[in-house]
Amino acid sequence: MLALVAGQDEGYQAALACNGEQCDGQTLKVMKCRPSPKDRQAAQQAQQAQQQQAPAQYAPPSRYEASPAVPAAPQQQAAVQQEERPAYQQRRAEGEEGGTVAGPPKKLYAGPAPKTPGYHVAYVGNVAYEADDKALSRLFEPCGVTKVRLHTDKDTGKPKGFAHVHFQEEAGLDQAVALDGTNLLGRRIRVGYAQPKRE
Repeated sequence: MLALVAGQDEGYQAALACNGEQCDGQTLKVMKCRPSPKDRQAAQQAQQAQQQQAPAQYAPPSRYEASPAVPAAPQQQAAVQQEERPAYQQRRAEGEEGGTVAGPPKKLYAGPAPKTPGYHVAYVGNVAYEADDKALSRLFEPCGVTKVRLHTDKDTGKPKGFAHVHFQEEAGLDQAVALDGTNLLGRRIRVGYAQPKRE
């Protein structure tokens, strides 16, 4: 047997207390009803009114202080709060771009990496996990591929979803970068100029 109850008085609490009791050989299941939008709005208004009427709570000074603390002026409090915030929160408060609600700003995309003269390697990202080095070699074959390095996890051996493709000439590299956005096994790959390792 299922009973739904609504309200906030003693009868409501008593009905909820009956949950799990036996009645005519059946177990009662008593659950709270969701309040209607009208009831929720009325509860929110009552809560706001109660908060406005509640006096500010007094916090006695610590017994270790020499004198009672004098509250700072609102401008001084705001300055103290801004100094204590991390830089990304200050930028967000001032309306600058780059901050997120959950944490520090994400790295902003600065555009494609520049081409490094004499380094004929392309970075290929968003590679389908089903793709192998042969599929990438076939895709970039007209560009003069010399080597494909499909990066995998050292522990599991599963592909990471990106690769580095080496080319014979700079013209082949440029031709490969033009294939950015090409569909490979159902995914649009990202192709850009790779950067040599920093020493």
